[in-house]
Amino acid sequence: KIGDYFLKNNTKLKKLSLDTVVEIGSDFLQYNEELKKLSLDNVVEIGSDFLQYNEELTTLQLPKVKKIRDHFLLDNTKLKNITMANLEEVGKNFCCFNREIKEISFPNLKTIGNNFFADNIKINKIYLPKTEKIGDNFLKCNDDLEELVLPNTLKIGNNFLLFNQKLNKLILKNLEEVGHDFLRSNEILEILIVPRLKNIDSYFLFQNKCLKEILLDSVVNIDKDFMYYNESLTTLYTPKIENRGRFFMRSHPKYKKYNQRYSSKKEKINLLSKVRNMLSNTSSSKRNMK
Repeated sequence: KIGDYFLKNNTKLKKLSLDTVVEIGSDFLQYNEELKKLSLDNVVEIGSDFLQYNEELTTLQLPKVKKIRDHFLLDNTKLKNITMANLEEVGKNFCCFNREIKEISFPNLKTIGNNFFADNIKINKIYLPKTEKIGDNFLKCNDDLEELVLPNTLKIGNNFLLFNQKLNKLILKNLEEVGHDFLRSNEILEILIVPRLKNIDSYFLFQNKCLKEILLDSVVNIDKDFMYYNESLTTLYTPKIENRGRFFMRSHPKYKKYNQRYSSKKEKINLLSKVRNMLSNTSSSKRNMK
């Protein structure tokens, strides 16, 4: 085991191998600006503030790590690849401000804290097949995200996808609980399928101007400002809704029309046909990312 503040502020260190270490404390290798190679093949648990502010490391492999605490890899400006096949739990501020990472695949990650990969502007694909719980501000300000695989996620906190400009469809087939501002300012998102969600918090869909089809098969309660400035909706299916907050579909040009037919059976049949095709495509994507 390595305790806290190990080799902090060693600005000339370029290579480090600790292959017998199993656990690492807090503030490990902070401000080591020239570190290019790091070997930690047997580490299982990592404390807070691991490798902050490193300017040279491009690849990190932690094959046995299962748990990582807060502030992992903040502001590592050249980091491109992270491999952690056995990772199960991460704390808040995981890999924030790392601007070169393009793909994420953590096949065993179950629990994610707040601010996961916030402000990583090049992330294109994310594969998290076992993730069940996600904290606030997941993937905030990731402009290139095109594919997101979360088949087993049950709970998501506030501000799930803010300002993600390339995601076209979102399928969360097991999601049961979400916080406020679920999808805010996602400019090209067209299809949303969340069949098991029962309760919706405020500002669920805020400024998603291209959203056309929504399937909310199990929703019972909807808080205020459900759809705020969504101008392209053609199909909305909410057959079990009992309570709606104020401004249910605020600033939607066809509000009266959808107020009357938001639980049409015909719409559901058409949507379910599309769902089957999308789920099939999602399964193919998962195989390709393994």
